[in-house]
Amino acid sequence: MKLKKLFVPLLTACMAVTASVGLAACGGQNGGRPEGGETTITYQFTGNFTNETLSGFGFDYYVLLNLNSDGKITGSGYNCLSMDSRTASENTGFAEKWFRGTWENAKNQEDQDCVKIKAIYDADAKNSMTGANLSNTSEYYVLKKPDGSLADFRLQTPIFSGTTEYMTHMKQNKTPYKDADAFITASLFVESLPTDYKAVFEPAADSPMKSKIYLLEGGNAELYSGKKVPGSETYKYAKGETWKWSYAAGVLKIGEYTATVNGTSASLEYTVNLMGNAMTYKYTCADISGLGETQQPVPVPEPILTFTGNGATLEFYDKNVAKLSAFGGMLKPEFVWSVKDGEIILTDKENSEKTYTSVTESGVTKIIYNDSLGGNPVSIELTCNDVSAIVPLATLATTDGKTACFYKNGTLKIDTGIAQLSPEWRWTYLNGTITLKEKENDNTPGGATITIRGDNATLTYAPSFMQGQSFTYSGSVAALITE
Repeated sequence: MKLKKLFVPLLTACMAVTASVGLAACGGQNGGRPEGGETTITYQFTGNFTNETLSGFGFDYYVLLNLNSDGKITGSGYNCLSMDSRTASENTGFAEKWFRGTWENAKNQEDQDCVKIKAIYDADAKNSMTGANLSNTSEYYVLKKPDGSLADFRLQTPIFSGTTEYMTHMKQNKTPYKDADAFITASLFVESLPTDYKAVFEPAADSPMKSKIYLLEGGNAELYSGKKVPGSETYKYAKGETWKWSYAAGVLKIGEYTATVNGTSASLEYTVNLMGNAMTYKYTCADISGLGETQQPVPVPEPILTFTGNGATLEFYDKNVAKLSAFGGMLKPEFVWSVKDGEIILTDKENSEKTYTSVTESGVTKIIYNDSLGGNPVSIELTCNDVSAIVPLATLATTDGKTACFYKNGTLKIDTGIAQLSPEWRWTYLNGTITLKEKENDNTPGGATITIRGDNATLTYAPSFMQGQSFTYSGSVAALITE
């Protein structure tokens, strides 16, 4: 599952996540187990877990895996977005006990020299989103290179327990950190704010959420979310979303919001709702005189579906917008489109009581638009031979109206009620089974199960990052089965 990068409010809202999460280990190398003496680190692996989908939730973990001279393994983790630079004993972003287990020299199935690791989640390891205890034991093999070092490997990173798609690329650290404090120091967040910009919006004194917006040359606006540094009164800022800004005729727009301009200063306020939580952002900019008047190019949207007839065109766009052009542009109404029971419904943007519903016969979909022009009634019949771009073959639904839509091109769109966390997958049907894959690879989506009984199916989606919440979609898939 790959989703678009989340906007900056999510980062500020959730950056307080600490590193109290369990991870699984894979790989290692062993020299024997000493019968006495000091236990030392024989091999050490480190890795950095980042994920575009999760970046807005404050996840940037550094992983440490030690293969010790006594044949045991230990593992820790540090969330650099905790902004905590204190020692391990008081650091809110550091989790000492992520792994335990054993390692030894071994041969793999190809009789190659490698290291076998038995990795066990430590009793203190917890899922950072749900707080649930983690329990897992896995065995892994990592090859030895000719020079005696160990190959890189992919380490399962169950920040969201059970989701194997979240993996950390681990490399051998040939100069091991001597202790946890050295590991933390090497993994600290490094703030990098723009130095060349046209104007900057700082958080207002009474803003409950801290973030900055830098207006750059060329029309980009970069948002940086702030996190209070534990143990101090200062903030550090991590880069989040990139928006667009424009300033013309005295109107300053930043992303989808309009700033209030007062001479050469300006302010901006907006509220974002996330999972029922309202977060208000307030900014001030002392000097916008360097902005000047701009004219940003307006991108021309491409229609995803077009109806034609009687010299008219009806074009459908993303975000459920549809536009009709008839009589040489003399008639140009706009609509909001939706799909229900396999038919398209157009609702006039200016008058919600005026609706038009499509009818499909013999594979041709027809919409008849009725209106008046110059006091004379007009009726326009528009048709389209393939509406599969917006009309799904089958729709499963939850009891509260969320949908899972199967499209003819093999796309499955899941609505969880949170746009940033509603995935898009691929589906195939063969011999009574619907198989689901992530959009960009052949991995099975984590937390997804689907069963078919007759012409009906039930899809359960229980992503672990939704803190134990699950979604159950049901409905007919007869159209999929006959495809």
